[in-house]
Amino acid sequence: TKLTPLLSFTLQSLYPRRTLTPSANVFQCQHTRSGMLLSSKTVPGEMLVPRLQGFAVTRLDSMVAVESRSSLRLSFSLSQAADVLHVTSEARQSGTVDPGRQFSFAGVDVSATADLLPVAAVIVVQTNETVALEMSLQESFSYLVTLRDVFNPRTPGRSLWTVTTYVRGAEPEPTNWLVLANQRDRLANFVGPPTYNMITIQQQLTTLADPFFDMDGTLVQIAFLVHPTAISTGQFLILSAPFGFKFFERTFEAGEGFPVVSGSVYIRSPTSSVARWRCVVQILTRIRPLQMVKFSVRVATPRTPEDVALWESDHSRSWLLVAARDFEGQELSSSNDDLFPGFALMSSFGSVQVVPEPNGVTSRQRVIVTVAIKPRSVMRSLKQGGSAHVRIIAP
Repeated sequence: TKLTPLLSFTLQSLYPRRTLTPSANVFQCQHTRSGMLLSSKTVPGEMLVPRLQGFAVTRLDSMVAVESRSSLRLSFSLSQAADVLHVTSEARQSGTVDPGRQFSFAGVDVSATADLLPVAAVIVVQTNETVALEMSLQESFSYLVTLRDVFNPRTPGRSLWTVTTYVRGAEPEPTNWLVLANQRDRLANFVGPPTYNMITIQQQLTTLADPFFDMDGTLVQIAFLVHPTAISTGQFLILSAPFGFKFFERTFEAGEGFPVVSGSVYIRSPTSSVARWRCVVQILTRIRPLQMVKFSVRVATPRTPEDVALWESDHSRSWLLVAARDFEGQELSSSNDDLFPGFALMSSFGSVQVVPEPNGVTSRQRVIVTVAIKPRSVMRSLKQGGSAHVRIIAP
């Protein structure tokens, strides 16, 4: 008896660009000699889903701290047409899902474009951990899906994003469409943007000694906490002032709970029209979670604008405090996300004169007093047709 020798060989091929039906997803092998078929074998192939092309997750704002409400953008293109886009994020610790590393989509708002043209995107499935959008998805188009009001994870680190497209099933309930048989393109465990510690500036304990325009050398006192993890030694605390403020050299003072300072305290002036004055301090001991930390520094407040109401509408009053591993603040570890609302500044009346009527300086006499003011900025109501009021308090 003659036996056919065992033949062993390896083939290298590319995955298909489309999801194959079970009847098409087979491997067929034929053994021929001189054109004569000696044997053949058909083997079912594995269920493969093409990879989503050019996928990226980017942040659209500076809301990078834990539990902040942020906006993100997904960009990708498809290998084949689909009807539903399913998005989820997670991280695993010792093989189990870590809920602290998941983005929350419970209140998400969605918009989308295809080749920069708006397309309809309707949320059909929505939970804390996932969102599914019904939209027309065509191959070879470049899609941008914007997710607003997404809550960052509760734990610092990076989440893994999984995005899958599906065709619409025959069932009326959208949750029944999200099954393996309807899958088209898929990308699993894509490493997304990082999330950092949250720094919370305590509003009641943070003060500006003289909340007026044109003040030079007035004292700002900052009190803050960090959570959920510590700020390690050697990092830089960077305080960025709002537009128009200026820090003074050699005025930084560590307060209650402030870690040991290396002596590296710098004042950085803006390098562009949109940059801000920064006070940079390197710490030599760590800041524990929920430890109250205080410090102060002297500033010059903005110059009095011609129109205070217009100035306030054009410029944010918020203060930014971050911790970073580098002097420039590029390698963040913690941030307050610019959420501290700052201080409402008041303009000056300039030179004020109080002039009594003639012989009006006699005691116990009812007199008329003229008060002359020269405001340095426009005084007007913020309401259409409203009026401005002046309160005078006599000694």
